Amino acid sequence: MAEQERRSFMIPFNFDYRRVHTIEEAVGLFRQFQLYSKKPLYFGGGTEIITLARLNQLYTEAVIDINGIPECNSFMIRDGKFYLGSCISLTQAVYQDSFLLLSQTANEIADHTARNKISLGGNICSNIRFKEAILPFLVTNSNVIIANEREIKQTSIKDAFDEEYQLPLGTLLVQLVVDEAYLHAPFYAKKIRTIGTVGYPVLTINAVKINGRLKIAVSGISLLPIQSEAIDDRLNNRQLSYTDRIKEVIEGWPKPIIDDIQGSADYKKFLLEKTLLEIFQKLEVD
Repeated sequence: MAEQERRSFMIPFNFDYRRVHTIEEAVGLFRQFQLYSKKPLYFGGGTEIITLARLNQLYTEAVIDINGIPECNSFMIRDGKFYLGSCISLTQAVYQDSFLLLSQTANEIADHTARNKISLGGNICSNIRFKEAILPFLVTNSNVIIANEREIKQTSIKDAFDEEYQLPLGTLLVQLVVDEAYLHAPFYAKKIRTIGTVGYPVLTINAVKINGRLKIAVSGISLLPIQSEAIDDRLNNRQLSYTDRIKEVIEGWPKPIIDDIQGSADYKKFLLEKTLLEIFQKLEVD
């Protein structure tokens, strides 16, 4: 019995493991493994790879550990931008004091022990649909630095990811880049769970007020995170009351609001309505 339990915690297949120290080495090795049909994966925190592999829900023949890449581990302010490496842990994201919206959001993801292992980029690029760590970057119109075998470039986070918030195969998320103006903007962050203080959200919401304009990003109520300029336009329609703006937002929500184990669609609409009113009042939106 003990042997059987021990085996259940093991990854049931062999794979090549390589630790790299440069961006170029990482993307080149990924391509090399692809040519040998090894289905490579980048490894940051590794929590999702290890967990799913143990459950036979993930298979790979090659893992590329990117924790040795300096750019993936840095966070610094330079030339009016805040740069965060994709390999910093969620715990580091919590305790950095430059981007408080990220700090508060990351503090509600998983528990303290798990946050020590989960990387910022790992949460954003994971197959778990909530991807709560992406919300502060969506709502602040952030950029990302990504790399593939052809180039290293900086681009909008929305342009880098597809509609399911996945990067193209082989693309490495190196850094996230936030404009310094957003670091000082009034903000709001809240996570609502069905029960307890740890677990997936019924609703997680981020909001910022920048240049008098309210912007929001939401996870939990639809299959994937939502950040939409159309939603923001409705929230900032000063010809309508707060109540009417919120009604238009919910009626025009760009993706279905879903029933799931976290809560019913009607319950999620109720929470969204209540939370948006709270945001209007707290951020003193016109």
